Amino acid sequence: MRNTTHSPFLLVGGGVLATLIIVFLLRVAVQPHPNHIHYHADMAVFIDGKQVDFSGPKFMEDVSNCAANPEEMTARQRVHLHEQNGSSVHVHASGVTWSHFFSNLGWNITPQVVVTDTNTLYTNKPVRFLLNGSEVRTPMNDTIGDEDQLVISIGDAPVSEVQQWARSLERGAHEANGSSDPASCGSSGHAELTFKERAVRALWF
Repeated sequence: MRNTTHSPFLLVGGGVLATLIIVFLLRVAVQPHPNHIHYHADMAVFIDGKQVDFSGPKFMEDVSNCAANPEEMTARQRVHLHEQNGSSVHVHASGVTWSHFFSNLGWNITPQVVVTDTNTLYTNKPVRFLLNGSEVRTPMNDTIGDEDQLVISIGDAPVSEVQQWARSLERGAHEANGSSDPASCGSSGHAELTFKERAVRALWF
């Protein structure tokens, strides 16, 4: 008569293997996209008290563009405007500054000189920068913060008037943070990882 009693070692080994497989599959399922960044800020530029309109097509990023990882992003994919909204800044990478953003629009802004996308040059007008309600010398080299508001005045308006403009502007960044990004490959802002990519990351991370 054949002995069908299983070895305790086989039972324990089988249990351990099953546990490892379950843990691995769970890690595969929950792998996040690497370096996912997606948040918004608000901005406005005034010249002699008149707000500049950045809602035109030349300032917009094509919503069909999508980069699967940050290393493949172009400068305009890292920070941009889209959907004809000329005040809601979309940030998709770390370390993006206000200078990067305005460069993508074709503008160069310093405390002394302003050059617009049409090569209009302003050298004899005061330039004021209001970041989150406070005047700063220049925020151009500052990293754009989540839900920041930057208001730039080119002209003789006093800081009190610029602050009044800032308070009257719509703050859309908070609402935008809660919605999907039309320039993304899905609500996360990046293409979904394949099963193979998730499996590799599950083994190494």
